[in-house]
Amino acid sequence: MRPMVAIAEFEVQMIIGILSTTGWSAFALVVGADALSFSVQNKDNFKKWSEITKACLSTRKDLKKYAPTLYDKLVYSALLMAWEGTVYAGGKKGEISDTLAEKALTDPNVAGRGVGIIVGKLGASALTAC
Repeated sequence: MRPMVAIAEFEVQMIIGILSTTGWSAFALVVGADALSFSVQNKDNFKKWSEITKACLSTRKDLKKYAPTLYDKLVYSALLMAWEGTVYAGGKKGEISDTLAEKALTDPNVAGRGVGIIVGKLGASALTAC
């Protein structure tokens, strides 16, 4: 039964991917549906995330006021780490990108959405070429 569920999930995500390429309103609808789904799944975490954000903003304000040089160095270091890759974000460089690539190949939702977007874009360009 599990293979049938995976095929159905793939098909639904492929249709959603194709739909998202048909125009800005359809793209906004797909993104809005994803945002709504994320909000429903994480409704219990928003209070915690809000408190963390407030603490970070307060710390940022204090650092900028009392230690601007340290603040500049911390921001520069964070941006440099983000720019250079995932060596600090994962156990080894490329770990996060490897996980994303594996997810794209094994998760029918991610693979289906990607295939749908490709098919939608190719179909649109084929229609305009005719």
